[in-house]
Amino acid sequence: MNNDIKIEIDEIISLANGDPESILPGLFASKRARTPTPDPEETATPEQSRDSPAPIPDPFSPQRKKLKLNNYVHSSKTKYHGMQATTLRSLLSENLIGFLQEHNLIARAVECHCGKQMKLQTYKKVDGCQWICQHPKKNEKGKMTIRKGTFFYNSRLKIEDILMLSYMWVHEYSQISMMHESRVAPDTLTHWITRCQDVCQAALEYKNDPLGGEDRSVEVYESKFKNGKDDKWAFCALEQFTTKSILIIVHDKSSKSIVQIFDKYFLPGTVVVSQIWCAMKNLKKDDFEYLTEEKSLTFYDQVTRQEMKEHEDFKQVTRRPYPGANKYNKMDYGTFFFERMYRKSLQYAPDAFLAFLEDVSVIYAPCIKNVKNSNSED
Repeated sequence: MNNDIKIEIDEIISLANGDPESILPGLFASKRARTPTPDPEETATPEQSRDSPAPIPDPFSPQRKKLKLNNYVHSSKTKYHGMQATTLRSLLSENLIGFLQEHNLIARAVECHCGKQMKLQTYKKVDGCQWICQHPKKNEKGKMTIRKGTFFYNSRLKIEDILMLSYMWVHEYSQISMMHESRVAPDTLTHWITRCQDVCQAALEYKNDPLGGEDRSVEVYESKFKNGKDDKWAFCALEQFTTKSILIIVHDKSSKSIVQIFDKYFLPGTVVVSQIWCAMKNLKKDDFEYLTEEKSLTFYDQVTRQEMKEHEDFKQVTRRPYPGANKYNKMDYGTFFFERMYRKSLQYAPDAFLAFLEDVSVIYAPCIKNVKNSNSED
């Protein structure tokens, strides 16, 4: 039967005088839709040679506004440096206490309230050891858990499990993968993700070393948030290729406040890089000249890829409407902004997880002295 149908179709096409599309327009229209488009080089006009560069879109044109900046969109997805998960598991299984003490996650020595040094002895509960006083007084047990004051305090999870959860959070494992690898309940996983996110804000706030210097670039970000009737401004700066950063909360965006921030936290010769300059639109001409001439700061716009040497150029950029500016400029004050900024700084760390542990050891300093009647064992 198929051969008969084919013969009839051939007869119909022959009646169409060689124009089969007049008989079956729908069939050939769908075929044209599947036909690949010709190569632009084959159809190029004489004015557009193969070696001629493509026209550069205007930075302020609608087409350019729709384009995403690759260095910002993909920067949060960059692979973090550092050890593999199997290496970490091996280190924790071989010498957990040594690893914790090496990175200042637990105390290396503890003084008892009686004035004597406590000793780390084996213990049958979850941690396997605790601090014991060798000369306990009557009715006063000289014992203290190794978790006192640390990141692991008030948790019944094993320390190695908490470290593995933290490792997976740093390296942006999905929550499904984290639950599969750690075998913890969803509520427990949510709790430790929140704990890690709290570290982001605290780590950004306690760092206050000056940034930049000669031939060094510092990326600037800002977030505006409202708490009741008070408007606040979160100013964050990250030094490129290092983990140095600052986070400052101010209540106004006056020219005086901007100058004070740059004068205190930016070293001379720094290149200030950003794509959103809305927060600095109130910077006066005299203050701009002070920062660029006496402070030797250079303001570089990521959108136009140009240096702003004159105040008029700077003011024009600050007034520029930029799609997506609200993502930073008017977002709610929450964990997303701080986590994103913190992760940007971790990208330049030789080992992202160890850099996270270093911040944890500063924020959650372990207890080095046993308080009287402190008998918590976990």
